[in-house]
Amino acid sequence: MAVPDIRVGDADRERVARLLREHCAEGRLDFGELDVRVDAVYSATTRRDLDAVVDDLPRVAQPGPAAQAGLWWPGVAAFHVERRLQSPPPTAYEDILRVVVPRMAMAGFDLQADVPPRRLDFRAPGGWRVGVLLHPAADGGTVVAAFGRAPRKVRKAFATLQD
Repeated sequence: MAVPDIRVGDADRERVARLLREHCAEGRLDFGELDVRVDAVYSATTRRDLDAVVDDLPRVAQPGPAAQAGLWWPGVAAFHVERRLQSPPPTAYEDILRVVVPRMAMAGFDLQADVPPRRLDFRAPGGWRVGVLLHPAADGGTVVAAFGRAPRKVRKAFATLQD
């Protein structure tokens, strides 16, 4: 059992942020609530702060390396990809708007929500949704997380995202 008042580090915060994105991909959180909770995660200083953000969510097993294998299977599947970019969030956001949004439109996804420079929410007619979150990294870069349900070409595009 974790000691509630012990201080947490960046790795602890990233683990909980990843867990929240998984819950959002499963439909337990909407993108607005995800934003609020991820902000709380990145400002957390103790284990108690982190636990408060996820207390009302069911405990789920963390996906292992096999979860990444789903990126390459044909058809529509759930995915979660994280990439570390060197550019700061505003620059990364502009790049994603310029490159990713048109490709998502060609794949049948509409941009439903745009919260610069933090989040993009895409939806497709089949009920599929893809979220893209951008968070500042400690060194000035950006952590980009894309998750949801999408066809292979969309999953593959996010899996190969780089500076």
